[in-house]
Amino acid sequence: MGIGKRIKEAREAKGLTQAELANIVGVTPSAITNYENETSHPKEPILYKLFGALNCDANYLFQDVVNIKVRDIQKDVLNRNYDALNTEGRKKLVDYSDDLVSGGRYMLTAAHGGGVKKVPAPDPSKDKEIERLTREAMLNSLEDDEEF
Repeated sequence: MGIGKRIKEAREAKGLTQAELANIVGVTPSAITNYENETSHPKEPILYKLFGALNCDANYLFQDVVNIKVRDIQKDVLNRNYDALNTEGRKKLVDYSDDLVSGGRYMLTAAHGGGVKKVPAPDPSKDKEIERLTREAMLNSLEDDEEF
């Protein structure tokens, strides 16, 4: 959910129409429509007025954007660590990640209706061809390393 959906969600929770919110923050109703559809984004002074009118803060409106950046940083760290490992370490890292995914203990979760709904983790055995090619490439890499 992006900032536009969050603005709409907060506006509806306050029982405001787009026109009412537009009047409060000093923009046109079509500007609110554009924010909610993410056709455009409010400038900083309007954002502050939205925080007050919707009784929310930047953490609420931007939480999804921040979460995406955190995940990207985590992926960068994993990639950097993978690249720093030798062949044996890379194989162990891949095996360990397969164990984490297939073991069931570390399943993805998503908020659902006030509770937490478990979402099955991706099944690594679904795409056997990719798995076979990956393992084949790793074995070839191991053979290349042994020649030196």
